[in-house]
Amino acid sequence: MIGKRKGMLIKNISEHTITLELQQRIVELGAGESHIINSIEAQLTHIKTFLQLHQLAVVRPVEDAESL
Repeated sequence: MIGKRKGMLIKNISEHTITLELQQRIVELGAGESHIINSIEAQLTHIKTFLQLHQLAVVRPVEDAESL
């Protein structure tokens, strides 16, 4: 059985700070910094764009013990 998607840990892999406009918050990720986003935020168009431009990378899915 496939579990409910909780989110993912993403990492800024560019050399510059990236500003992410998420659902109800704005997150600035410096070079090499990581952040947890929820499954709805992961589907936002600009998140997908950052992934396609190789500025963000998905590190791993969020664990049950982690909170968003």
